[in-house]
Amino acid sequence: MNLYMTFGTLSYLQKIVASHPHEQMLMLQNKLTTILLHETTGSTLFKEPISYQVLKGTGNMHQFSSFVAFHYFSITEEAKPLFESRAEEYLLKHPSSNSAYRILRPIKHNPYLIITFWRQALDFESWNERHPLQEIQQTMAKKKLFTPAYSTKTFSIIEGISKEI
Repeated sequence: MNLYMTFGTLSYLQKIVASHPHEQMLMLQNKLTTILLHETTGSTLFKEPISYQVLKGTGNMHQFSSFVAFHYFSITEEAKPLFESRAEEYLLKHPSSNSAYRILRPIKHNPYLIITFWRQALDFESWNERHPLQEIQQTMAKKKLFTPAYSTKTFSIIEGISKEI
């Protein structure tokens, strides 16, 4: 399974979604950007995608489609196997019944990406207060396998059409 991402104006991305109603796509928007995600076992419809291989995932990204968080991790080459084997462990240590997630390996670029999908921003905030993903950062930093570039970006979706948060 692969997940592809592209950026564009809201109206342009809505045209892509409308032209391909049977594809698994999700539109996201925050104050800075609009993103369209395409999850598929085949090739993407996007002309210039950012491409990821889905390493692990749970839940339907449409079922939890009002709030989404992107958690970026810049990982050194030698740390990739450790990160890939431990990322799901850290997520499962702090589970939430209100979420879905995807752990993504970059195909042509860095960083790795973990996307968490939530019913509402409050669910994400409650989960995030436990600092589940900071454990990954701390473990990798101790082993000097982590480039200090962990960041989170959040997006909101309402009825399949993104709203600024």
